[in-house]
Amino acid sequence: MAEEQQQNQQVEEPRREETQGTETADNSPKTISMTQEELDELIAKRVGRVNKKLEKLKEQYADYDDVKSKLSEFESKAEEQRQAELSEVERLKEELEVATREKEELSNKLNEVSESMKNSKIDARFQELAKEHNIEYLAAAKKLADLSEVTVDDEGVHGMEDIVKNLVKENPFLVARAEPETVGEASNPPKKTDAKTKAQMLEEAKQRARSGNPRDMAAYLKLKRQLNTK
Repeated sequence: MAEEQQQNQQVEEPRREETQGTETADNSPKTISMTQEELDELIAKRVGRVNKKLEKLKEQYADYDDVKSKLSEFESKAEEQRQAELSEVERLKEELEVATREKEELSNKLNEVSESMKNSKIDARFQELAKEHNIEYLAAAKKLADLSEVTVDDEGVHGMEDIVKNLVKENPFLVARAEPETVGEASNPPKKTDAKTKAQMLEEAKQRARSGNPRDMAAYLKLKRQLNTK
């Protein structure tokens, strides 16, 4: 009996739930006597409970490495696909920009051709009417004419007739003067040239302006200004 008492150990339990109700009136902890076998059994039970929890956790996350590997592979493929789609978008964007530039260039060329054809029709119609009105100084007439109101469509040039009529009326010096026929003129007279220099045109206009006629004076000044800008 004495040996059993010597083997007994006094164990002070720190856990509150095991010491609850064992405190004395002065709140001092109560000692519990427990043999070594009982202590080992208590420890073994607690270790067993911890091991069971660890086993459950291992079972729950047994495939963690596999899932992690699959996730990494999925992320890698997703990034490759994103890069491929990005490259395709950039290629399509570049092709769209090229097509837009080509369209603009073609549109500009068409506008240039259309404008050139319009000007050619206006010029041809002006020369036709100038010839009908016996205009001699065609270059000066073009400078003096305001063709901003002339329009062109599929049916032809419109608004040119009134412009040429007013041009001749306001600038009579543009019209060639009829020369009287000379009796006994040689059968093969030298050919006359219609082309005149700027100086000749200005001199003729100047001579007419000396008459004091306001129209002739205005025509001279206008012709001088127009020819000097050529």
